[in-house]
Amino acid sequence: MILQETDDLSDPIMLLAAKEAQKSQLRFQLGAVIKYGKTRICAYNSSKTHRTYGCGRYQSLHAESNCILKAIKRGVDLSRSVLYVYRMHGLNARPCKDCQTLIKRFRIKKVIYTNVKQRDTGET
Repeated sequence: MILQETDDLSDPIMLLAAKEAQKSQLRFQLGAVIKYGKTRICAYNSSKTHRTYGCGRYQSLHAESNCILKAIKRGVDLSRSVLYVYRMHGLNARPCKDCQTLIKRFRIKKVIYTNVKQRDTGET
């Protein structure tokens, strides 16, 4: 698995992930998109839980795990896909250890995630 950090938010797939992140009602808003050929599967992090695909102590659905779950339900060959992850407000979107384990399990070869530093606007 290749983890690739990016600060390029002009990529159309990353813009789609950003749009998904806006749907999240959680404090940290993340969106994810699995790109498989011309197919795009989108998801965001939610407070829903899942015993198999959930992450962390509460087994919540992170954007990455939610996206993987949706792709599995649609029969997508994840070994030939790329996962994009976006986090609102310019914070690091590197997948957590639980999500990385899922990504490895389903043989996703590449993950592109945002790590855009918040810009100082000079406002006080």
